[in-house]
Amino acid sequence: MSGVLRLAGYSAFGAVGALVISGIALALFFGGAGDFWGPINDVFITLNALLLIPPALVLSLVVRDQAGDWFRIASVVGVAGLLVIGVGQLLLVIGVITLQGSFVSGGIGLVPLLGWMVALAVVSLGSHALSASIGWSVVATLALALGTTAAYMLAPGALTWILSGGMALAIAWWMASLGVELLGRAAA
Repeated sequence: MSGVLRLAGYSAFGAVGALVISGIALALFFGGAGDFWGPINDVFITLNALLLIPPALVLSLVVRDQAGDWFRIASVVGVAGLLVIGVGQLLLVIGVITLQGSFVSGGIGLVPLLGWMVALAVVSLGSHALSASIGWSVVATLALALGTTAAYMLAPGALTWILSGGMALAIAWWMASLGVELLGRAAA
């Protein structure tokens, strides 16, 4: 089992790397560096989503006795959401769907992913089956996502960018926390 835990842990850290590269590509795209960077962003969103699948599946097995069947179901549903996000972005890159279509697939995939994240927070902060860092990073991510949305709707501008940056950091913290948890369990 330690090999599977290590693989899932490294996969979570790979997702952090994919997030960083995706963010850089997105900044270059919107900064006017060229349309080339849009598809690069999309490819790394796909990679990010796919790299989160092993941690989701392995954590559902690791804490099944403590968390119960509901967490396994939430994890499987979360994996389905990650697949929808990843496949949707890949279909955008190869020209099968439009940008608007990718917004639909991304939105459809995001809902179950958010459900899995909430389940992670409950298992981390409620039953303590996982480290508190996972739970708090999920709480920070969701709070900053709500704040960013509200700021954008009320007065788009600098505050939206600041909150977006904070949300990106919280997402990276969440993914890194998954990696630390899995690698820590592999070493135990």
